[in-house]
Amino acid sequence: MASQLVFRISKYLELRLEGTKTSIYIDHQKFRLCKLVVLNFPINQFQPIGDIESVDELLAENYNIAQNKKMSSKDEFWVHCSNLQAWADNSYNTSLLDSYLAFPLLKRLANLGDLVAQKVFKEEISRRLKSSVPQVIRFLINEGYTSFLDQSELFDATLNPKESFALSQISEQIKKSYYLTFDFDDLRDKFFNVFRNLEEISNNKYYYSSFKGSVRELELLIDKDRPSIPRVLEDFNNLDRMYLYISNTGQKLSEFNFQLDSLSSLKIFCYGSVRIPNIFKNFPNLRFLDIYGDISGLTQLEVTDFSQKKLNRINSNLKHVILIKLNPN
Repeated sequence: MASQLVFRISKYLELRLEGTKTSIYIDHQKFRLCKLVVLNFPINQFQPIGDIESVDELLAENYNIAQNKKMSSKDEFWVHCSNLQAWADNSYNTSLLDSYLAFPLLKRLANLGDLVAQKVFKEEISRRLKSSVPQVIRFLINEGYTSFLDQSELFDATLNPKESFALSQISEQIKKSYYLTFDFDDLRDKFFNVFRNLEEISNNKYYYSSFKGSVRELELLIDKDRPSIPRVLEDFNNLDRMYLYISNTGQKLSEFNFQLDSLSSLKIFCYGSVRIPNIFKNFPNLRFLDIYGDISGLTQLEVTDFSQKKLNRINSNLKHVILIKLNPN
């Protein structure tokens, strides 16, 4: 189809009006069609509004959305041209476009050798992860953009310095790399729909989720070489949920010498001989506790009169677990 209008932005990027549709071309290849114009102003006039600092947030809030305002195809073409030109003029600032368009464009330009795109590609991924905009974070994770960051860059992009350092220490201690996820429960509930043996647990990827610079959900491995929860866990002041995998510790686990008030949900999966100390003094605000013991009956949980009463009050689910009553001091 012959183009009625062509607007070149850079060596690699141009827009073409084909019939009534505006198409984006990269390196002379059609990349995608532009969507309808939904904002009432060009993005080169965009300014932060309260807590809203990106087009993604404007779209999520339905702020200033153009409705029932018909534009000619030519007028739409020039609006799209203006928006992409402003994006390019601002060093491909992804806050100025819908992320579903900005990041695929930026990635393609970087792969083609656009020097500015190559420079800012990882910077933009890190910057938008720090923004804590849910739909942007979900997109970056689901589309694999977080894989372009190494673990240190990922921690620094999603966590405050204290928690970034703490998670790095845990990763080093348990010899596991951590990956970012958005739907933690959905990810793990599907994983554990069928029984997973120890080898699968040990070789599987380990995940965390974050919100506003803090670890919110985390999974952790404890075994005979690492028989206790790392003390730095207490640096996660907003940790809400944890998956704990305990393997063949034999003797009673080391006492947890810290208290984590924020934890509300704990799921423990035990393999081999495991004896778990009384956990309620360490996690006093637990509301959900699931312990899946070894099917051979080698999983023990220490309880006191107080903790047994608490077990009856909270949502608890203990499978193949033997309760060991402690004598009062």
